[in-house]
Amino acid sequence: MLSNWLETIRQVRNMVAHHDRFWNETSTRIVPKLPKHRSGSHANEWWGNDWDAFRTDSTGPAAFLTMENYLLQQIDGSAWKNKFISLMDRYPEIPATEMGFPEDWRSLALWS
Repeated sequence: MLSNWLETIRQVRNMVAHHDRFWNETSTRIVPKLPKHRSGSHANEWWGNDWDAFRTDSTGPAAFLTMENYLLQQIDGSAWKNKFISLMDRYPEIPATEMGFPEDWRSLALWS
């Protein structure tokens, strides 16, 4: 899973560096592999079912940004998450649902 996530980060980095569209991208290049459901082989206490909101539609930036948030929380706590939420608040015209976020994305365990 880590190699898939690193490859996804590389793809997004290349998109952004070459000024490709990102906010509503639906390419399979930026679809991170999601952790298995609680009944899967991963430890329950590590993954749980927190990713369920992104299982039906994990295309677009939402799943990537959630993956990025998860990884960066392990490194520096909630600093990146707070900056991202502040950015979304500053520009309410950004269509979060078109990015693949569910309506209640801020209340999801991965974002709260």
